[in-house]
Amino acid sequence: MTIDICLGVTIHKYPDTNLVCLTDLWKAAKRPNGKRPLAWIKTPSAQNLLSDVQRQTQADVLQDSQQEFVVGLVGQLETERINGSLWTYSTPELALVYAMELGEDVYQWAQNTWSSSEAIALLELYGQYKQTNQAHELKHTYKMKRRALITAGWIVPIVTVVGLSKRAQAQVSGGSTEETTTTAAPENEVTTTTTTTTTTTTTTTEAPTTTPLETTETPR
Repeated sequence: MTIDICLGVTIHKYPDTNLVCLTDLWKAAKRPNGKRPLAWIKTPSAQNLLSDVQRQTQADVLQDSQQEFVVGLVGQLETERINGSLWTYSTPELALVYAMELGEDVYQWAQNTWSSSEAIALLELYGQYKQTNQAHELKHTYKMKRRALITAGWIVPIVTVVGLSKRAQAQVSGGSTEETTTTAAPENEVTTTTTTTTTTTTTTTEAPTTTPLETTETPR
């Protein structure tokens, strides 16, 4: 195995297959959320591009367990598990396309290292797919980033339920309302707090005012 150095990170390459390590590129880009090789492969634009590469090379297709995504092409894009970790490798042409998603520094290094007429053709084709799939790409990236943050414990979903109709009813008739707040805490703990509010309506009735009767004295 041969190596290159990108921004101080070793980029491994298999000399017999000429496949370079996309996972190393991701590390060189400081491991951005939602940009792991397998996450990028599942984006609509990458899936479109892989379909074109497969038609051109006639490579055998590797799909995920649910048969939803193309996750590899034999000899073009492959993932292997080493010591419990997943490592993804691709041709330099596909690596250059992937590097475009990892920031200007990594992309510039990849251009200087792997640029070729075939790579430029793939870049142009990928750019066309990006424009077509822009809305889907944003949604996919948001989901992947949110999933990564939830996994890391940075986001805790909070659900609040308030009985507004009961509150309104109690304010009119003089009763009690209950507000229940359920918070999904980390480590699957659920805390429920119930607050009871009593509303009292007081009606004051004024007694009628009595007017003294005038008395007229009759002369004798």
